[in-house]
Amino acid sequence: MSAFTRWDGFWMRLASRLWAHASGAGRFALAPEQSTCAGRCSNASPLPRRWAGTSTEQEGHDIVDEMTTPAPSEAPIHPKSAADGEFIELHDRGNEMTLAWSGPDLLDVAEVRRPDGDLLALDASGGISCVDLQSMTVRLLGTVTLPEPGAEDSSAFWMASRWRLHASADGAFAAVVFDGGRHGLVIDLGRFETTMQLDGGDYYEKTVPFSACFASVNGKTALIHRTSWNRLDASDPGTGSLLTERGPTRYENEQRPPHYLDYFHGQIIASPSGSRLFDAGWVWQPVGVPRVFDIGSWLTSNVWESEDGPSAKWLGLRDIWNFPACWIDDDHVAMGGMGDWDDEEFETVAAPPGVRIVEVRQESDAPARKLRMNAEPHELFTDGRLLFASDGTDTCAWSLESDERVKVIEGFAATHHHLRRKALLEVKPRQLRAITAST
Repeated sequence: MSAFTRWDGFWMRLASRLWAHASGAGRFALAPEQSTCAGRCSNASPLPRRWAGTSTEQEGHDIVDEMTTPAPSEAPIHPKSAADGEFIELHDRGNEMTLAWSGPDLLDVAEVRRPDGDLLALDASGGISCVDLQSMTVRLLGTVTLPEPGAEDSSAFWMASRWRLHASADGAFAAVVFDGGRHGLVIDLGRFETTMQLDGGDYYEKTVPFSACFASVNGKTALIHRTSWNRLDASDPGTGSLLTERGPTRYENEQRPPHYLDYFHGQIIASPSGSRLFDAGWVWQPVGVPRVFDIGSWLTSNVWESEDGPSAKWLGLRDIWNFPACWIDDDHVAMGGMGDWDDEEFETVAAPPGVRIVEVRQESDAPARKLRMNAEPHELFTDGRLLFASDGTDTCAWSLESDERVKVIEGFAATHHHLRRKALLEVKPRQLRAITAST
């Protein structure tokens, strides 16, 4: 039985319950005209061509040229900024380093491996800098014009509307997107030119992070990104060329297309090797449905793998879909929340704080492993041996072998993990702290 057939059967069995629970706590109801796929898909206008991210046509280049400003090729700007003002102040306390940042507010960072550093940083002016975590030097690579977010408050959907920075592992490309918004852009950092304009669609985009991540397939870098509420695509970040050309994925003339996926894509994370993609999306009426599928098959043999391919697997149901998650290895995902799904009540059963670790191989039906914690995690990271959980105030390290808590870092709320440097990072608008993550 195909994944699509199982999904169709699932909704046939639960259709009556969806509407019965539409007014429950944490739910939102559909207007009658939105209650069918045909209604919401046929009324949606096609994406403007220049936002589709499928090519670098001249029209796109006109926009691109206005949005990027390379930094002058001069010495690293530590400790002075381009304006000759104080840029960072460094405090070294053994296993902890703190950068007091006095430039434009820090928005986000991303791990990379470049000759000039191992961390990219995005600031509120659109500046993208490269930070060397060993020498703590900072170099401004250039500045982009941040698109208008155009997003409503997403706090009702368990997430904060915010700018997000994604980067390819080699630091050659970066993507700047807005969680809870529609638009983003991709930059070739070598030339510091914008190569793509991203559009994630305008249907309930406020309910999810902007789906985007980089992955390496057969030695080539691909950007995976949402191009409509129910569609993911992969593109060459250097040229903008579409790698997943396929037929329509939404209703046209009230006709349901083949391979139709009734699913709102959310946060996506590539597995450590880039072989699989984790997707924390949702379905009507609304319920979170995390899923995975094989990236290699999608890009090399079955362009519909992301919709209904043999590798697609759902990892259960839950009340919420914006929850912390990370890959443990290529076969296991850790997800915040230990509660089981109650099919009769159509809700997640109350449970102590903790995480579920799920095996994602298609042939596996192994039950989720549960790891109880002292507080619900806001962020999750791993080095394959320890699971790091930040609750927004403190960060704890848990042994994946014994399930025991082995370390507590009080007053440090990790927001990122630098795997190569074995460091946890806490990023705030005026400060970046790095603490050695080993025990």
